[in-house]
This record gives sequence, structure tokens and C-alpha cells, in this order.
Amino acid sequence: LPALVRVAVCGGTHGNELSGVYLVRERLKKKKKEEADTVSVMTVMSNPRAVQQCRRYTETDLNRCFTAATLSAPVSDRTPYEIVRSQELNTLLGPKGTDDAMDLICDLHNTTANMGLCLISYSDADWICLHIYKADIFNVMKEGVQLVLDWIHNFNSGVWFDGGEVEVYTMVKNIDYPRDAETRTITAAIHPQL
Repeated sequence: LPALVRVAVCGGTHGNELSGVYLVRERLKKKKKEEADTVSVMTVMSNPRAVQQCRRYTETDLNRCFTAATLSAPVSDRTPYEIVRSQELNTLLGPKGTDDAMDLICDLHNTTANMGLCLISYSDADWICLHIYKADIFNVMKEGVQLVLDWIHNFNSGVWFDGGEVEVYTMVKNIDYPRDAETRTITAAIHPQL
């Protein structure tokens, strides 16, 4: 398997998920250099406008803006900010699907669900708390990012890993909320019994 040499650590995709925001701020301030020997790590604040407003997004969910159609759509003055930003991020981290694209992107999120540290991996290849900034969540997220980077160093150095079992989440598809056609405002909620 090829080495993972280009890695991005991204936070603030949702501007109100503060653990990733603060971890990215810390990494940018410290400009960590220890990864430079085997892996190049880029740290990115994904959605600075939503972070500034401490909102999930300003016009549309940035995580839903990385389809081929959206990334290649023409941009105008009326284009939602997150669509413009997704195209900027695609240029910075990709372009998606090219040889120049990042080998791994760690997109940092947190939730109000009691799920501990959760690594959701998505790749085209098969091999690979809201509005709250809590120290325990931040520290676990920080440790998780460091463990991923340590694993990449070991992997790139040819370290052999013993097998084991891991519970894995696999993305099947994205389902967005129903929205008003003009305002893009959410027009429905998740049923309370789901």
C-alpha cells in the first residue's frame, strides 16, 4: 500500500462544533513541525464564516457541498458561501480524485450524542457537543488526531500491525433535510421516535 504523505486536519466545518475549532486554532498557533519527516500535515479552518458566527453553517451545510456537480458548478455573487468555500477547499486539498489530492483528511466534528471518540472514515478506496467547548472532549479529540498521525508515521515506516476487531461505521448515502426551494431553510425535523 502507498504511504500517506499528505494529511489535512480540518476543523470548523460546522462552526458551532467548537472542539474541532479550538484544536485547529491550537495547531495553527503551534504550527506543529514534528510530522514533517514522513508526512506533511496541513491544518485548515474549514468554514471560517460559520465559526465567526458560531453557527453550523451560514447558508448551506458545507459537508453536503463536495459532490462532483457542486465542485464544478459556476460561481456567481448569489452562490451560497459554503459552495464557494467547498470549491476553495477542493483547490487547497485536492482537487478531489486527482493525484495531488490529500491522502487523508481528518475532519473534526463533535456532537451532543454520548459516543466518545468516533472515527468515521470515508474513502473512494476500501482500504482506508454543539455550541459547547468542553476540555474533556477537546483533549480526547486532540489525542485521537495525534494517534492517527502516529499511526501514519508507523505505517509509512513499514511497522507491522497485528490484526484485531474494530466496529466500523460505513456511509451508505447522504440524506439532507427537506428545504424551502427559495430560502434553503429546513422545513422538517427528525421524528422524535427515530
